[in-house]
Amino acid sequence: MEFESIEQIFADNDRTHDNLKSVVADVSDETAAALVDGEKWTIAQLVEHIAAVDEGASKVCYKLLSQ
Repeated sequence: MEFESIEQIFADNDRTHDNLKSVVADVSDETAAALVDGEKWTIAQLVEHIAAVDEGASKVCYKLLSQ
């Protein structure tokens, strides 16, 4: 994907986050915590992992851009 501005990148990221939120919005806490047979991660663990990776990547980018 090619973007013409940083604003477009953030807008696309916001749309992606909104899509994820809409997918998991109706998932109950019980379902989010359940481990499906054959899977290694629950829905809650996946969402938490995405958030942690996003935060980590943002911190690395901030540090690199600040130098």
